[in-house]
Order: sequence, then structure tokens, then C-alpha cells
Amino acid sequence: MFDVFKILQCRAGSDQVAIIEGDREFSYGDLVCAIDRYYVDFSDKDISSGLVLFFGDFTFQSIAMFFSLLKLKNTIMLCNDVNKTEFYERIDNADYIINAITNSIQKIKAEQKKSIVQKLNDENKAGLIFLSSGTTGKPKAILHNFERLIQKYQYSKRKYRTLAFLLFDHIAGFDTMMYTLSAGGSLVCINSRATLDVVKIISDKTVEVLPTSPSYINLMLLERTFNPKRLSSLKIITFGSERIPEITLLRLKVLFGDNVQILQKYGITELGNPNVVCCIDDPAWIKFKDNGLEYKIVDDVLHIKTKSSMIGYIDESGYEEFDGWYDTQDKVEVDGEWMRILGRVTDIINVGGQKVYPTEVESVLLHMDNIVDVVVSGKNNPLMGSVVSASITLSKPESIVDLKNRIRKFCTGKIEPFKIPASIEIVKNEQFNHRYKKERK
Repeated sequence: MFDVFKILQCRAGSDQVAIIEGDREFSYGDLVCAIDRYYVDFSDKDISSGLVLFFGDFTFQSIAMFFSLLKLKNTIMLCNDVNKTEFYERIDNADYIINAITNSIQKIKAEQKKSIVQKLNDENKAGLIFLSSGTTGKPKAILHNFERLIQKYQYSKRKYRTLAFLLFDHIAGFDTMMYTLSAGGSLVCINSRATLDVVKIISDKTVEVLPTSPSYINLMLLERTFNPKRLSSLKIITFGSERIPEITLLRLKVLFGDNVQILQKYGITELGNPNVVCCIDDPAWIKFKDNGLEYKIVDDVLHIKTKSSMIGYIDESGYEEFDGWYDTQDKVEVDGEWMRILGRVTDIINVGGQKVYPTEVESVLLHMDNIVDVVVSGKNNPLMGSVVSASITLSKPESIVDLKNRIRKFCTGKIEPFKIPASIEIVKNEQFNHRYKKERK
């Protein structure tokens, strides 16, 4: 059984750098000492085997407090917005609100806990609660057994200096932290995700791994901040959360050649982040290498069963325990042992009975001159049910009439007529949410 606390303790006697924050470097010894210090402090305050709402970010203090709370067998709900405290409290009656940013602790008079959390506490197990992104509706609170969730990290062996780009309260950010520290690497914290700031910290701290999203990669390409000379330390760029356009992969290849690996990761909040292998020639194609995972394809949709899956959902009205196969809602294309994610079932546009995958249309449009970003979605239509709508960001001004004419001419022969956008809008604002994932209206 993998024990992350033992792994951290084993490295405490070395001078290996665990966390880099600003101009300070913290060794694994520093981290273990801080975890132990908070462990004693929280124990004295009787913060154990309870439910804690935890507000933090990727900082040395937040990480140390986070691990100490888990060591005390608490169930932690990771939060990133203090203004949403009331929402979090309604999910399940919390015992404490701890804010690592303001260094404050608030005790809450807890009522009877819902049994799905209480059962975990009674078994003396630590838990983690993540909120889904809520891009298709109200966010769901997803409960994990911490011990079960982290077993995959026993196979983390390659030490890298990795940027903590993905958010602290998200399963992908958690994966970045756990992989890095389990392998004995160094986690580089940031306080700004503006592209120029990200490039600067990669350069200054000789970051080797950049975990990010296709939307953010496209933003860096748009703002021309992907400078191979300034990013000479980079060895790996990983992406996930959404399909990456083929043109984006091509542009990265032109910029970095073989000096940087481009790897896809696959993760769903309900399942954790299963280990995958990317095809060398095309990282859009993946296969699973997780020994504790089974999968099947039902009507072209991926279903997964894994030991790291959630315990269940929690909401205001109660809870829903989970056991078995999870429908990912991801449409896939299969070629032997390899698969390619085509898009979410919920994103598919039905045009007069014909299915349209938004990412397929986006990939075509991104090959056009003057188009730097595009989000495709469905728009209600009284005759067809839906038509394809495209929100487009341009590199220089162009009339909507000229753009529509160019799009229709360019797409003819490349995609079927019903896939060509019937509704086009020119936008100037960024078309992704705070997790750097495309938002489809």
C-alpha cells in the first residue's frame, strides 16, 4: 500500500528541493517539518476525523497544511473562492473552515453528517472532495477516499521541476502536485497565470514540465509567448481537459521540434487521473496503462471502472454512492489498442438528425488565415433543431460579411455542408473559464 507520508519522510534527510515559491526553495525536510508542526497544532485544536473546508493555493504553507489535515484523517473539501463558503457549507455540515491564505481557522457547529462522509470518518480514512467544473450545470461535490486515490503515484519515478499551473482545488492540479512530490521532483508555485509571467517563471526557475490545457496553449500561441529560446529548459508539455486541435499540435511541433514532448493526460474528477500512454507520432491518440483500470466502449462512448473512482456524489438533498462502471460521456474513435477522444456527448450538435463534433469544425477553422481562436456550439433552429454556431477571435479586424464568405469557401470540400457554421460571431474576449477550458454556450 502506497503511503505518501512515508515517502516524504524518507526524503526529509536530503537536500532535495520539494517546493519553489518566489525566491525561496523548500527542501523535503522543510516540508516534513512543516507538516509535523501543523499536525501538532491541528491535533491540539481537535481538528481530526472531521470535515474541513480548506481554502488554499499552491504555496508552501497551503501544501503543508493540506497534508497535515489528511494525516489527521480529515475529509477535506478544496475551495478556491471565499465568497462561496455558504454553498460549500450546505453540501455537508463542516466542522471547520481553514483558510491557508489568511491563516485563519473557523469552527462550525456541525449537525449530523450525511452517512457517506461519516462512514469514511468511522473507518479512520482521509477523504477529498472536489467540485466538478459545472460547465454543463450546477457543480457536483465528488467524494474520494484519499488512500485509494493516490495508489497510482507509487509508480511516479521520474523527477522533474514542474510548474503548478493547474488550480489547487482541481483534480488536475492535485495530480500535478502528487506526481511531482511522489517522484521526488520540485513543484514550482506561481501567483500569476498571465502568459508573460508564466514564460518568465519557466525561464527563471528552469521549469521542465508545463501541465496546462489546449485553450491556454492556444492563448500562448496567439500572444506569441511560446519562445523556444526563453523556454529552453522545457522538456514536456502536458495537456488535458479537452481535445487539442491538430493545428495546435502542428504549431507546437514547428516551434519546439523534438526538444519538447507533447503529451496528453486523461482525467475525470469522478475517476482521478488514470495513467495513459500517448502515441509517439500523434499524442491525440492514447491507451491506458493503469493496472487497476478496466474500460469498455458502448455506442462509441467510453466507460471506465477503476479502483481510484469516487465514493459518490454529495449535494444539499443527500448523497449518491457510486460503485461500478462510470459513463465518461466521451465519444471515442478506436484503432486497435489506441483511442482518440472526439468530444463530450453533451457537446455534440444535432443538425437535422446529423451529428456534429464541435472540435472537428474548430480544427478546420483554425487552419484559416486571421482566425486565432474559435469556439463551436449549437444554436437552436426551428427547422433543423440546431445549427452550427462559431464564436471567432481574429488577429486583425475583418468584416463579418467577408469572414462568412471566406469560411464557407474554405470549408467546402473539407467538411460536410451541414457542419459549416451557419451562425458566426466575432468576439474579442477570451473564450475559456477560470480552469482554462473552453466554454460552449
